[in-house]
Amino acid sequence: VYNLGISKGEIKEFFDRTLYAKQNGPLDVPIRESIEFLSSNGFILMAKNGKYRTSPLGDLTAKLYVSPRTALSFIRAGEELKKWDDPTLPIICLLESSEDMDPKLASRRKDEVELYQLLSVEYELEPFLSDDCSSRTFLALYGWVNEQSEQELLDRLGVEPGDMYRMIESARWIVYAYSRLARIIGISSESFELPMIRIQKGVRKDVASLASLSGIGRRRARALYEAGYHNLLELSQANDVEIASKVKGFSLVLARKVIREAREKLGLET
Repeated sequence: VYNLGISKGEIKEFFDRTLYAKQNGPLDVPIRESIEFLSSNGFILMAKNGKYRTSPLGDLTAKLYVSPRTALSFIRAGEELKKWDDPTLPIICLLESSEDMDPKLASRRKDEVELYQLLSVEYELEPFLSDDCSSRTFLALYGWVNEQSEQELLDRLGVEPGDMYRMIESARWIVYAYSRLARIIGISSESFELPMIRIQKGVRKDVASLASLSGIGRRRARALYEAGYHNLLELSQANDVEIASKVKGFSLVLARKVIREAREKLGLET
């Protein structure tokens, strides 16, 4: 929407010139429905001159390149999200239903059964799932942040590594958009740092701080944890020679690097 606003007639005139309109005929109904949706949900406002302008919410949504429905589903879930110390799993529910998630995996009967069984344990997630939930998309992301390997996801869900990579990249962008939209509903953007790390690196919560270090993926983070370095503070106090000698996948150079970065994150490096 232009800074000075745009009238309904100007909107119609614009779309009437498109190839889609030429091929499919007048777009009066979808234009009217879209305007009603955007207006009733606070994405556009009627200016004094009788033209439509974007609201702060609409302007931010457009700048983030996510659909209004993605933004709206997040905002509606905001009060419930505030109750979670680690909102990773409810966020995955929102990601699954977002039209910006790509690819969306077609669900099979056995995926729906597995999701039903999972929800009997993770019952608090059910309110966050859409009615037309893509079970396989959710299960793939759920498995990923719980450190299931690419091979496991392929064998169990039939998710190819390339599709998994695209899903993770898509999810990262949407979660970034959530972190920017969060201010509108009174949630700190810092609340999304943990979900972002878990989704990007594919790790459980217990090793997320270790996985936040550059060059540390899920395997190295887990190896550090199992060797007794459970957080950044313990890592910052570690001996580089000791790490290199007892933690698989660590050279002396890498050990020094992660110790230094852990100290920097904690503000201990001068």
